[in-house]
Amino acid sequence: MQTRIDSARQALNPRNQAKDPLTRLRNRLVNPSQEHRGGPEQVDFLAAVANNTFLDYLGTQSVGQDFAELNIPLLANKLQEGEFVKAPVNTAQRIRATFKDLTQQEASYVSVWNAVTLHNIQENRLEASYLAASSDKESGKARIQKALNHSGNSQKAKKAIDGCVRTVFRTMGGLVRIRGNVSVISDCVFSRHWWLGHVIEQARTELEFDETAAWEALNRHWSSISEWAVRRLTIVAAPTITAGLIATLIECPKTDPRDLMQRIGVKFSDVSPYFWTATEIYDWLVHGDRP
Repeated sequence: MQTRIDSARQALNPRNQAKDPLTRLRNRLVNPSQEHRGGPEQVDFLAAVANNTFLDYLGTQSVGQDFAELNIPLLANKLQEGEFVKAPVNTAQRIRATFKDLTQQEASYVSVWNAVTLHNIQENRLEASYLAASSDKESGKARIQKALNHSGNSQKAKKAIDGCVRTVFRTMGGLVRIRGNVSVISDCVFSRHWWLGHVIEQARTELEFDETAAWEALNRHWSSISEWAVRRLTIVAAPTITAGLIATLIECPKTDPRDLMQRIGVKFSDVSPYFWTATEIYDWLVHGDRP
């Protein structure tokens, strides 16, 4: 039986090429060599993103666009750029709810999120230029135009163009080749909200806390937490630990989550977390003692 992972790969690579065309394009435009930075290929790529002709451009690169068989719902309404780049809690929750039916395995694949993102662009739920925004203070289109308008052939201009290209790939599905596996669950906008919601829902089976406060606390520190999660999968798989961590971040918002995670890593490297309740972990993190 074909999985959503298979469907996404087939949609993006309809000719079943040995190297799927989107991966080939990504590896050509973003790689360790600096010789390509600011070159004509990157400029053409960004021009298509800025002008919202991105899907047409991808078609010229043999990237497929038949997403009808994905069996993944679309967003109900078009997102404004600010909602996409810096989603308020209610928007983040709606994004999570839209894609909730994905499994953890499916939500870990760049190809799945690439296909989901492109499908939503295709159906006018967002604009391709959103993908280039690095913050809510400057639109993706403005950022690209600023990069392309840099005068001369300076290293600064090349770096600005290259930075925009990287942001597009990171936002669309993740840039694993450069950022590692954490990129999928941290950099990709749709994936980020899927994982935030998943972690919170699992944690709430162990400990009651305010859901909105949990979204705000976890989102604020998600870059650090997700990187730690990828390294310590066995620990994060224990909902008691994530519940205790979230409750602590809500209670002590100025606490550096990296300090908490280091303590957790040391403590549970030789002690099973399954003998602790979420409340006990929370009390230990906040007060230093297990009741």
